[in-house]
Amino acid sequence: MGIREKLQPQIESLGSLMLGFLKDAHSSHTEASCQAVAMDQEGIALQGGLIEAPKPPPIKQNSSALTEALRTFFQRAPQSGEPIRMIEFRFRRSGAGWTYQVALETLAAHEALVQERTALDQEVAKAMIAAAGANWNKVVFERRLPTPAKLVAFLDRERRELAVTPELEALLQRAFRLYDRHGRELRWPLWRVKGDRNTFEVETQFLYG
Repeated sequence: MGIREKLQPQIESLGSLMLGFLKDAHSSHTEASCQAVAMDQEGIALQGGLIEAPKPPPIKQNSSALTEALRTFFQRAPQSGEPIRMIEFRFRRSGAGWTYQVALETLAAHEALVQERTALDQEVAKAMIAAAGANWNKVVFERRLPTPAKLVAFLDRERRELAVTPELEALLQRAFRLYDRHGRELRWPLWRVKGDRNTFEVETQFLYG
C-alpha cells in the first residue's frame, strides 16, 4: 500500500472540512485551491493553508480549524510511512457540485528535487550575471505563469528591466521540464542573485503544486 492509500482517510477528512466551507462560496467561484507546506518536520510551522479563489470575494472559512486539521495531518503522516512536506487540494465546481484533486509531496521527494536542481540554479545565476552586465548589486529572474519571464537588475534604488536572453529562456524551460519529470507543476520560479560578478550568492523561490 502506497503512502497516498495509507493517508486516504486523513485526506478525505481534510477534503470534507474544506468542502463544508466551499458549499457557501459565492456563485462566481468555480475554482479554488488550498496548499499547505510543513516548514518543520514536526508539522507545527505551516506555509499557506487557506482556501483561496482566483478572484474576489474571499472564501469564508474557519482558518483556525483548518490550520489545526492540517497540522494534525502533517504530524500523523510519518506514522504511515514517511514525512509529508506539501499537500494541495484543487477544487472545481460544476453542476454536480464541488470536486477536488489532491497532490502530495514527501519530504524525501522534495529533497531529491532540490538536489537535482542545484546545478541548474548555478547555471541560471551565471547566465543572469552575463545578461546584466555591469553596475548592479541584485538581479532577479522570474516567470509567474501565465505572464512572460522577466529579468530585472537593481543598483540600490535604480531598477533596469532587461531582455531575457535565449540562454536564460532555455534554462527556464529546463526548470519546467525538471519539475514535470518529478510529477510537479511549476508555477512561479524565481532566482535572485546578490553581490557582484565575482562574489555573489543565489537565492531561489519556487511555487509549485
